[in-house]
Amino acid sequence: MVAFSGSDDARTCVRWEPRIRREKHINALKTQFPGIEERLVREKFMDWPNDPWTHASYYFPRVNEVTKWGPFWKAGYGEWLHFAGEHICYAFMGYMEVALSSGFRLARRLGAQDGLFPA
Repeated sequence: MVAFSGSDDARTCVRWEPRIRREKHINALKTQFPGIEERLVREKFMDWPNDPWTHASYYFPRVNEVTKWGPFWKAGYGEWLHFAGEHICYAFMGYMEVALSSGFRLARRLGAQDGLFPA
């Protein structure tokens, strides 16, 4: 299991002292996942927004955002704004492979649209 915190929740988690972070996370998760404490084998906390090589975090949609934003990301805006990235694939959101494959698909679609190669 992988758990991500975003927005205000992520800011809260970053402020927790490392010695109490595990307990705080378990307390936050155990109402949704009873018995998580007994089944937890290991954990690793990543402070992506403050990581010097990243300075960012994952994106994951809230309830109803896939149906709200999904068609927009797929269609783009007009004929001039298109989207590719880790947030485009609903099945594997947040992964580098999604960013690469969505960029490839978009380049292929634009190349076909511009007549550079067959569709």
